Amino acid sequence: MSANRGAKAHPGTFIAGAPMNARRIGSLCLLLALDAGTACRALEAGGPPGDSAVAGLEAGRDFLPPPPGRLIDLGSHRLHLYCTGAGSPTVLLEAGLGGLSLEWRPVQTALADEYRVCSYDRAGYGWSDPGPAPRSVDRIVAELRAMLERAGESPPYAIVGHSFGGYVAQLFAKRYPREVEGVVLVDSSHPDQYRRFPRDYQQMYDRGTRRRSSWGASVTLPEHYPDPWRPLAELLMRQPKTLRALRLEYRSFVRSGEQVAAAGAMPVVPAVVLTRGDREWPEGAGGDAMEALWPELQRELAAAMPLSHHFVIGGSGHHIHLDRPAAIEQAVRLIVEDGECRAVLASAPALAGSRQC
Repeated sequence: MSANRGAKAHPGTFIAGAPMNARRIGSLCLLLALDAGTACRALEAGGPPGDSAVAGLEAGRDFLPPPPGRLIDLGSHRLHLYCTGAGSPTVLLEAGLGGLSLEWRPVQTALADEYRVCSYDRAGYGWSDPGPAPRSVDRIVAELRAMLERAGESPPYAIVGHSFGGYVAQLFAKRYPREVEGVVLVDSSHPDQYRRFPRDYQQMYDRGTRRRSSWGASVTLPEHYPDPWRPLAELLMRQPKTLRALRLEYRSFVRSGEQVAAAGAMPVVPAVVLTRGDREWPEGAGGDAMEALWPELQRELAAAMPLSHHFVIGGSGHHIHLDRPAAIEQAVRLIVEDGECRAVLASAPALAGSRQC
């Protein structure tokens, strides 16, 4: 994990050789800094699922194994919560658009030796029930907190948000600052990114919100998705309810950014912003413009949090938690140690002049 000093982007990971309709959809996903593997490649137009077990998911949950965690009843629907380990703070892992709790398993396993760690599936994903619309971040954060309370989990929380999950992390921290010990943003979406993107890309997003036919059933997981859970993740991603949840979150993406921005300033807590070092946008003038803008947006996210550290992660694309999981582990430990140091200095002012956190 190297500090941000203008790291050079590496060759791209854009969907090479994809049909034109899939290429456009892949661009939509990068436009929103979403999960271009788990979620967005699930948008690629394609034929029906290739095996009878997956096709049978149309009939319900009968083909799925039991959830690894608990189903927490919120009244209108249930959310799947998987918590391991013990200790404080409790680390909350929030996936990007279309992401599953399974993709956090390597990070969760590593951190559970020191902390309580919880991953979950947002409404409609994984083992969670579909939730009421719209699926904007305001509703998602309210459901997250209600789930934690009903499950008996308690603050303080260190919340880690990837991509669209960065919206969830930011709004949760703004709404419940006394419950948050620190924040880690993993190549996070920026609340103002839609307005800042070129008009062509705004129009691309707008067209995507109106099209239903492009939301197909083809699933290609990211390159470094953990192998033990890959077949199960592919099965979960092909569920009709998953594709519906993905579509609803996508349609609410701009509104979600507005909700994060309207919630005010981030709380003064330790924070880490992790930014991909590899190129994601295709070669050409448009891709070059987007590649230039993304680091700027990431620097702004870091600047908005007074106690933040910003790192560019070389050798990683958008899915830093899959490409370089150790970076997430180190970031969590950094914000926890930073918070402990500041607590010591707050209670021992005589030391404040001799040590910095």
